[in-house]
Amino acid sequence: MPASRPVPAASASLSPACGREPATSGEALQQREDLAIVWLHLDGDHLTETRHCVACQPHGPVIDVSCSCCGNGPLITGQPPELGDQLAQPALDWLHARGCQLHPQPLCPDITDSRQL
Repeated sequence: MPASRPVPAASASLSPACGREPATSGEALQQREDLAIVWLHLDGDHLTETRHCVACQPHGPVIDVSCSCCGNGPLITGQPPELGDQLAQPALDWLHARGCQLHPQPLCPDITDSRQL
Protein backbone atom coordinates (compact mmCIF):
# COMPACT_ATOMS: atom_id res chain seq x y z
CA MET A 1 0.00 0.00 0.00
CA PRO A 2 1.52 3.37 -1.00
CA ALA A 3 2.20 5.92 1.70
CA SER A 4 -0.43 8.61 1.87
CA ARG A 5 0.64 12.09 0.90
CA PRO A 6 -0.05 15.05 3.14
CA VAL A 7 -2.95 17.12 1.87
CA PRO A 8 -1.77 20.63 1.00
CA ALA A 9 -3.19 23.36 3.20
CA ALA A 10 -5.92 25.42 1.58
CA SER A 11 -4.90 28.87 0.51
CA ALA A 12 -5.77 31.52 3.09
CA SER A 13 -7.56 33.45 0.35
CA LEU A 14 -9.42 30.48 -1.17
CA SER A 15 -13.18 30.87 -0.75
CA PRO A 16 -14.51 27.98 1.36
CA ALA A 17 -17.99 28.40 -0.11
CA CYS A 18 -17.18 28.31 -3.83
CA GLY A 19 -13.44 27.54 -4.09
CA ARG A 20 -12.64 30.79 -5.94
CA GLU A 21 -8.96 31.65 -5.81
CA PRO A 22 -7.96 35.26 -6.55
CA ALA A 23 -5.82 35.88 -9.62
CA THR A 24 -3.89 38.93 -8.39
CA SER A 25 -2.45 40.13 -5.10
CA GLY A 26 -5.05 42.93 -5.04
CA GLU A 27 -7.86 40.41 -5.44
CA ALA A 28 -6.27 38.25 -2.74
CA LEU A 29 -6.25 41.16 -0.28
CA GLN A 30 -9.89 41.96 -1.02
CA GLN A 31 -10.90 38.30 -0.77
CA ARG A 32 -9.16 37.89 2.62
CA GLU A 33 -11.17 40.90 3.86
CA ASP A 34 -14.40 39.40 2.45
CA LEU A 35 -13.66 36.03 4.07
CA ALA A 36 -13.20 37.65 7.48
CA ILE A 37 -16.97 38.27 7.53
CA VAL A 38 -19.13 35.57 9.12
CA TRP A 39 -22.37 34.77 7.28
CA LEU A 40 -25.22 33.08 9.13
CA HIS A 41 -27.75 31.35 6.88
CA LEU A 42 -31.15 30.60 8.40
CA ASP A 43 -33.23 27.74 7.03
CA GLY A 44 -36.18 27.33 9.36
CA ASP A 45 -34.73 26.35 12.73
CA HIS A 46 -31.38 25.40 11.20
CA LEU A 47 -28.47 27.87 11.16
CA THR A 48 -25.33 27.46 9.07
CA GLU A 49 -22.19 29.55 9.64
CA THR A 50 -20.01 30.14 6.60
CA ARG A 51 -17.81 32.66 4.81
CA HIS A 52 -18.17 33.96 1.26
CA CYS A 53 -16.12 35.81 -1.31
CA VAL A 54 -17.77 38.55 -3.34
CA ALA A 55 -18.46 36.06 -6.17
CA CYS A 56 -20.57 33.70 -4.04
CA GLN A 57 -22.04 35.92 -1.33
CA PRO A 58 -25.84 35.89 -1.07
CA HIS A 59 -27.67 38.73 -2.80
CA GLY A 60 -31.07 38.48 -1.13
CA PRO A 61 -32.12 40.39 1.97
CA VAL A 62 -29.23 40.58 4.44
CA ILE A 63 -29.31 41.67 8.08
CA ASP A 64 -26.11 43.29 9.31
CA VAL A 65 -25.56 42.75 13.05
CA SER A 66 -22.47 44.93 13.41
CA CYS A 67 -20.92 45.97 16.69
CA SER A 68 -21.71 49.64 17.22
CA CYS A 69 -18.10 50.27 18.32
CA CYS A 70 -15.84 48.24 16.02
CA GLY A 71 -18.11 47.14 13.16
CA ASN A 72 -17.48 43.40 13.61
CA GLY A 73 -20.43 41.06 13.48
CA PRO A 74 -22.22 38.57 11.28
CA LEU A 75 -24.40 39.06 8.25
CA ILE A 76 -27.64 37.06 8.42
CA THR A 77 -29.65 35.69 5.49
CA GLY A 78 -32.87 33.70 5.39
CA GLN A 79 -34.59 35.75 8.10
CA PRO A 80 -38.34 35.07 7.93
CA PRO A 81 -40.02 38.34 6.86
CA GLU A 82 -42.84 37.90 9.37
CA LEU A 83 -40.36 38.45 12.23
CA GLY A 84 -39.81 42.06 11.21
CA ASP A 85 -37.05 43.61 13.33
CA GLN A 86 -36.89 40.61 15.71
CA LEU A 87 -34.05 38.18 14.90
CA ALA A 88 -34.90 34.51 14.51
CA GLN A 89 -34.17 32.39 17.59
CA PRO A 90 -31.29 30.39 16.02
CA ALA A 91 -29.51 33.67 15.20
CA LEU A 92 -30.12 35.01 18.71
CA ASP A 93 -28.78 31.77 20.19
CA TRP A 94 -25.64 32.01 18.02
CA LEU A 95 -25.02 35.63 19.04
CA HIS A 96 -25.60 35.02 22.76
CA ALA A 97 -23.43 31.88 22.75
CA ARG A 98 -20.53 34.04 21.53
CA GLY A 99 -21.07 36.75 24.12
CA CYS A 100 -22.63 39.37 21.85
CA GLN A 101 -24.83 42.02 23.42
CA LEU A 102 -27.78 43.28 21.36
CA HIS A 103 -29.42 45.87 23.64
CA PRO A 104 -29.34 48.78 24.03
CA GLN A 105 -26.94 48.62 21.06
CA PRO A 106 -25.12 45.73 19.34
CA LEU A 107 -21.71 45.03 20.88
CA CYS A 108 -19.30 42.22 20.01
CA PRO A 109 -17.71 40.08 22.76
CA ASP A 110 -14.40 41.98 22.50
CA ILE A 111 -16.08 45.30 23.35
CA THR A 112 -18.42 43.77 25.94
CA ASP A 113 -15.47 42.12 27.72
CA SER A 114 -13.37 45.30 27.69
CA ARG A 115 -16.22 47.27 29.28
CA GLN A 116 -16.44 44.80 32.15
CA LEU A 117 -12.80 45.35 33.17
